Amino acid sequence: MLVNANGQSVIDGKRVIKITDSRLSNIAAMADEPFRVLHLTVVCPDCGGTPSMQNAPADAEWAMDCACTTRRLVNAYKQ
Repeated sequence: MLVNANGQSVIDGKRVIKITDSRLSNIAAMADEPFRVLHLTVVCPDCGGTPSMQNAPADAEWAMDCACTTRRLVNAYKQ
């Protein structure tokens, strides 16, 4: 990712990463509760932000967003 002197992206919009492996989607969906109990978080290696997911089991595709990237995941429950 290209950043300016202030560490901000010089490209408009977010990059998109497609995840088609339902096993990875399942891990991401299941990790929220244990991570909260253990007081852990996930950090994006590019922007340093914590990605968040606001998805429902019925959504066709899931999204995980941080400041620089949208990760599009296949819905593990629809496989």
